Amino acid sequence: MNALLGWLNKNLEEIDRFYYWYFEFAFWSGCRPSEMLALKWSDIDWFNGTVRISKSRVRGVEKSVTKTHTIRDICLNDRSKQALNEIRNMKLHSNYVMYCPETDEPFYSEQPARDRLVDAMHGCFIRHRPAYNTRHTYATMMLMDGINPVFVASQMGHSLEMLMKRYAKWMNGDKNKIEMAKLNTD
Repeated sequence: MNALLGWLNKNLEEIDRFYYWYFEFAFWSGCRPSEMLALKWSDIDWFNGTVRISKSRVRGVEKSVTKTHTIRDICLNDRSKQALNEIRNMKLHSNYVMYCPETDEPFYSEQPARDRLVDAMHGCFIRHRPAYNTRHTYATMMLMDGINPVFVASQMGHSLEMLMKRYAKWMNGDKNKIEMAKLNTD
């Protein structure tokens, strides 16, 4: 994550700079790409530092539901807030937060953003990963930092069962090695 964001920060200029902030927000919010593309400025509660995730945008069509058909409020951290502020300062003149700077239209798909991430992976000599992995990165960072799994599940829009199924191996990180070492003492 740090290598990719560093490459994007260093190499994207002018209107392409938007994509650095796009991925800063993606890595630090846990939103699905379809949720990010549907995000409007009216969905952001700046006072409480939350974003209402209630819809998605797929192939240019806005849907009134998310993938899981649930509405959730995600809490913004300092980095996701900064990304939103920087995008807002770009004054793209849209109701949408994620607004394609090349076409001056709402995004049809996440392909333009994905292309920038692929460039960053090549530039950093990192094997290809889907842009969707920004979401998985956020979940694993929270779990590895010991954040309550119930909170993580609510942030991600998962049930606790689904969170455990997908991310359990990241919950204890190095603590698993410490626990196993207890069995290996003479």
